[in-house]
Amino acid sequence: MSPMLVGWERQSAESARKTADPCAIAASRITGDRGDRDLVKLTLEGLPSPVEVSAKKSVLCPLRAPWGERPVLIPGDSLKGMLRHELGALLGAPMERVAERSYSYRPNLAFPDKHIPAKLEPRLARVLSCSEINLDGVVLRVPHEVELYALATRHQQHYFPRYNKETRTRETGPDDARPYRGGMGGGVALPEVLLPEDGPRPTIHTHIDVDALSVEGSIKITSDVVDQYRRTLQHLLAEESGHFSSRHPRVHQDRNKFELAERAIRDAAQAAFAVGDMIWVELCMKPREIVSFGWHYYYRWAYQDTVRRAGGSPREGLHPVAAERSSTAAIEDEKSAHTPPEALTAVRRLFGYTGDNDGSKEIGRGNHSQLMGRISINAAIEVVEGDLAARFEPPTFLKELGLPKPSAVEHYLLQPHANFDNPDDSGARDSDRAYLLTYGDAQGHDQPGTLAGRKFYLDRPSTGAEKPWEDKSPENQRNERSTLAVEASRPGRRFRFTVRFRDLEERELVAVLVALCPDQFAPRENAAKAKNAAKAKAEYCSKLGYARPLGWGSVRICAKELHLLALPSPAKGGRPTLDQVPDLATWLGARLESLDRAALTDWLALHQRKHQGAGDYPQNGGKVYDYHTLLRKKHSQLRRQKGSRS
Repeated sequence: MSPMLVGWERQSAESARKTADPCAIAASRITGDRGDRDLVKLTLEGLPSPVEVSAKKSVLCPLRAPWGERPVLIPGDSLKGMLRHELGALLGAPMERVAERSYSYRPNLAFPDKHIPAKLEPRLARVLSCSEINLDGVVLRVPHEVELYALATRHQQHYFPRYNKETRTRETGPDDARPYRGGMGGGVALPEVLLPEDGPRPTIHTHIDVDALSVEGSIKITSDVVDQYRRTLQHLLAEESGHFSSRHPRVHQDRNKFELAERAIRDAAQAAFAVGDMIWVELCMKPREIVSFGWHYYYRWAYQDTVRRAGGSPREGLHPVAAERSSTAAIEDEKSAHTPPEALTAVRRLFGYTGDNDGSKEIGRGNHSQLMGRISINAAIEVVEGDLAARFEPPTFLKELGLPKPSAVEHYLLQPHANFDNPDDSGARDSDRAYLLTYGDAQGHDQPGTLAGRKFYLDRPSTGAEKPWEDKSPENQRNERSTLAVEASRPGRRFRFTVRFRDLEERELVAVLVALCPDQFAPRENAAKAKNAAKAKAEYCSKLGYARPLGWGSVRICAKELHLLALPSPAKGGRPTLDQVPDLATWLGARLESLDRAALTDWLALHQRKHQGAGDYPQNGGKVYDYHTLLRKKHSQLRRQKGSRS
């Protein structure tokens, strides 16, 4: 239905040039002055001439059998993962494999050009006194009372050192300039390896002249805000889920880079907030209180909630339900350490659980803390038809993937106020003028949002572009963040596989069949009676493999046979047999009522072929990131403006 590639072997172009198998690649290193990019030249079957690519570009290939025509194999784990995802949505099971992530934002994204009365204002402040917090055994200063200055516009802030364009000299500032710790490193530049490769290197300011600003009195920072600052530091320092975790574009899996970042943040936190330091705070005008603070203007502030926690508690829908966490009545003897859960949700009943991830912790005790599933799927094997050109797409330089991330709240959280097609028609929150819900900006001032649910990739309608997923430009070929797909299966290729199951209830088997084969078993209106002809003709598909956001991986699965175990009666003896259901469609149609019809309708809507709601992520100036940044900038402005109840 569309090209499909279930990745098996991923290697860099540099590694691929050394091995012609399994990707049928020959390569040679490019020598000479090539700037700062390390390139290799690849000779690819299916392309007329060699191409220059980044040595670090990912080359993705499928698994192929070592016999005969080397049919493509789809690992059974990939098929099981797809089925597990589909059943979880169809049956309303908890989302058990959602990784924990914490996020932060910058309260300040631009200096104000003029003074406009607002609900929240960025203010310079001088530290008058400090208190202390303990973070991982280290005592850190935090501001307790600060001296507030009047709102400073862009032209009322004079930072030093700075470069004077007129005199072409470096100015260190007047002798009475106040100490200031610019940048995330607290007056020290972050390590070079953590900075963008092609971005400018900002000047790190260490002093600020505030003689043009008046003092408005002093104010104390509440313990709740200090606690949120502590959580901000924990977010910045969290190796698995924080700002400098593997998701950071300059850290990835490099532990040395994480340790450099960790050391820089710890050093900055220890040096910051000395008495007399100038800092930035976010001031609520009514009631008059500080809601966030940092040692430099573009400081980061942790959201109230994380992906897996909301309001300080486990987020509903991501953790085992109460019955799964409650064991059956324990017997007061040595067996009490091994107690099963009272009940299991549908997906865990079918696929089991291990207890080694956050989504299945605290289920059962002892020997019951893990359970083997009752469904197994073997690898799907390609039905070889035609020559290589008929079986495989030519090597394809895919567009860059990876955006947006869960930090993009416009996609990952429910947005009841937003109208993204026409933002001017968006409804504002009661507390301010903003229409986006985030993970909760400032505690007590911003309402956190709710997760939008499972992520699905819609099947795309036909477009004018022949291959909308492809980018052949030299820039993309040399982009190490995009992928070169080799030996992707062409549309129309067929695979066969077997699903084995045991001890399934009839309704569970019905759910499995519908989840695997929506086009085959979805209930349809009689074409003659249907009020909506399109509904009667609706076609459905599933998504499998790589590059699904780009339109790849649309598959249609058809169940050919269903065999059920028949046990002989004890009186007659004999052996168990597998008996084929003679009319699978009739058998399942008579049992479809065991599924919730409303949930099934919503689920099928996501699987519709050529879905009219499918498309690329929104962009601004051709970039997804810029669209996301523009929304954040707009939100940062609107949340500071007075709302209907402010």
